[in-house]
Amino acid sequence: MLLIESNYHQAFAHWVLEMAIFLPYYHKLKEILGGSLKIFIINKPYRSYKKLFLNYFNICDDIIYCNEDLKHNDYDENWFKRFNVTLPKNNICITTPFVSVNFLPHTKCQIEEDDFTKRIFNFQQFFNIDESIEKDIEWLFFPRASKENYKPNDRSIDYTSITKFLKDKNHIVYDTIETQNLIDQIRLVKRAKNIILDPTSSFLVNGLFCKNTNIYLSSPKNFPDRSFELVYNYILLSNNISTF
Repeated sequence: MLLIESNYHQAFAHWVLEMAIFLPYYHKLKEILGGSLKIFIINKPYRSYKKLFLNYFNICDDIIYCNEDLKHNDYDENWFKRFNVTLPKNNICITTPFVSVNFLPHTKCQIEEDDFTKRIFNFQQFFNIDESIEKDIEWLFFPRASKENYKPNDRSIDYTSITKFLKDKNHIVYDTIETQNLIDQIRLVKRAKNIILDPTSSFLVNGLFCKNTNIYLSSPKNFPDRSFELVYNYILLSNNISTF
């Protein structure tokens, strides 16, 4: 069984940047192990983004779901043993390297050498999007997701100034909770000349799929937060970033 989950699985950017980056290797690992590999996914609280990435990488049937409602503080060195879930007999658990984006080095000079950014680069290569996609959307706005936000970080944001700014412009406002197919959202992002993103998870994930795009962070919050500076600098290599 492959274990990618961690105590930050409820937070979109954490799950993608720390856990989902290993999904592309699942089928190769399964082939090496003779076809018996399962993947362990925490399903409570439910997060639709997990399904989007699992479907994209065609991991649909080999999933063992855990439906226990664990709190953030329930995770310790023995957290997995306390799950009430039926595992295959004679199971061997394979864990992936875990590096929290909260504790990455903060110096821009390390961006091309850091193992984390190499993983992110490799992850991007699995999304074979036609680079000739026309940038036919003048302005694209992703408000903060309406559901499934990580509770400790959840908050409401006043978008009045953005709404007024976009009123007379050619624009699309898109709620990512409506996404049914991950590749459709990525194509939408790539079509934008200018994109306005919430400066946390939305930027850290959607920003990875931007190229030659003007990215505007929707909040006056100081960013990059030092916890995510390496990811910020990685996205900056291919885009212009400023605060709205």
